[in-house]
Amino acid sequence: MVDTNLLRGLAPDRTKNRKSADRFDDHFVRELQPPAAGNRVHYDRRGKEPVRGFGVRVTAAGSKSFVLNYTIAGRERRLTIGGYPAWSVAAAREHAKSLRRRIDSGEDPLATKEADRTAATVLVLCDRYLADHASRKRTGKQDRAYIERLIRPRLGSRKVQSITFSDLDGLHRKLTAANGPYLANRVAALLSKMFALAIRWGMRPDNPAKGIDRNQEEKRYRYLTGDELRRLTEALTAYPNQIAASAVRLLLLTGARRGEVLGATWDQFDLERGIWCKPSSHTKQKREHRVQCRHRRSSCWQTCEPRLSAMPGPAASSHPRSCFLVAARMVPWSRSGRPGRASVGPRNSTAYAFTTCGTPTPACSQARAYRCP
Repeated sequence: MVDTNLLRGLAPDRTKNRKSADRFDDHFVRELQPPAAGNRVHYDRRGKEPVRGFGVRVTAAGSKSFVLNYTIAGRERRLTIGGYPAWSVAAAREHAKSLRRRIDSGEDPLATKEADRTAATVLVLCDRYLADHASRKRTGKQDRAYIERLIRPRLGSRKVQSITFSDLDGLHRKLTAANGPYLANRVAALLSKMFALAIRWGMRPDNPAKGIDRNQEEKRYRYLTGDELRRLTEALTAYPNQIAASAVRLLLLTGARRGEVLGATWDQFDLERGIWCKPSSHTKQKREHRVQCRHRRSSCWQTCEPRLSAMPGPAASSHPRSCFLVAARMVPWSRSGRPGRASVGPRNSTAYAFTTCGTPTPACSQARAYRCP
């Protein structure tokens, strides 16, 4: 078949094909052939405004992706923008222009991308909190329970940097509805401490838990009545392990904290004068505290004193920690968690006994190692 252009004495019009060959566009990228092996980068050197370092990489398998080569601090870097045809040439070029502006201002976008990919997750934060902080807390076991049951399943896979105030505030609201206001407040306080430590550990610059509106809590006051105290005393008398029972008696007599009793050693006691000198390392206030039994000849002290001489130290094999199971078993209504019930502690009951006997409030606070106003 004869070309009509030749019959008319005219040369074929190749202007359109020449313009397409001079441009770095979708047609050019689509027609690129894969190399025999490895990969090859075709840079944007066509057209009027080529972007320095911008190109398309073609692999031997036929995969095509847009890249940007740049040098920063004497180091050559290559950042992958995206694959073709998911990214068009025009969109990839505009993104390359914005990246080039960041590079010219001294930023390394590839380093930022790598940092985001390797940033710590909430799982990592939880592990470090439990290892470096919760292990030194008296309430460390409770913190671990909250983390394992409520925090890890909901936030564990998230990056620490990606957690927002809305995420934590929403979690607080959900826990309030599902688990009650008190537990929700405890978890909010735990998260606030975890993210405060995340700032110190360089995981993020701010605390997203700051500003969460906590649920209003009503203080609960519950003391052992005379009848309940009598029942507890009888249960302690009948308990087989009298060393453990004496630890509970010491709690009732002095209003001390549980950890102070369990960590006590014999060099702290002066049984002749009825004085217990607790070192600063054992007290919550981190200062030495001297407890004196005002009723040196009381039946409670006389019952407790002979058995105290046989009480082992914290490193002994028969640790008296089991004594606190006695109170839970013998006074079952005092267990926390029952609706409408409040926990009963020896410290509260001791304070109540002090005040009802006319002991001034500052003296009562001093006896229990509280700061006096």
